[in-house]
Amino acid sequence: FDQSLLARRQQHFNCRVETRVDFEPDNFHQAAGLVAYYNTRNHAYLHITRDLDTDLRVLALHVNRDAAISAPAAAMPVAPGPVELAVQFSHDSYQFHWRQDGQAWQAIGPALDTAMLSDEAATRFDNGFASHFGFTGNFIGIACQDLAGTRKAADFDHFLYQATP
Repeated sequence: FDQSLLARRQQHFNCRVETRVDFEPDNFHQAAGLVAYYNTRNHAYLHITRDLDTDLRVLALHVNRDAAISAPAAAMPVAPGPVELAVQFSHDSYQFHWRQDGQAWQAIGPALDTAMLSDEAATRFDNGFASHFGFTGNFIGIACQDLAGTRKAADFDHFLYQATP
């Protein structure tokens, strides 16, 4: 299966990242979108995929906090065509947004705690001793997965990172 991630370090406590993705998944094993990433155990991923039950093209938000995966927002069907995705960091929280066809930005899911993307959250302790050290800092990026093995590609138009007040 194929998985790709292109990310950059978050350099500011307050920043916004926007991208535009054109992706038409064939099944629920394929996804593409915007990720706030610390490591495989701590990240949040707003992505386009195909719903397993309804077979609709949907926008889904999955959060992996210390390897516990949750979906804090219901997957929402999206129309065919490109989708714009954004994430806004405001010091101690971050919020994902989306829109299509130049409409107003809409928040999806709750504001998330940035602590889950920290070195402290990534470091694990076993019997009072630190293991699995966290030291990389977090990243914001674009990702695409095809776990079905058909090499499905996503087209990303841009990746805009801006510091905000």
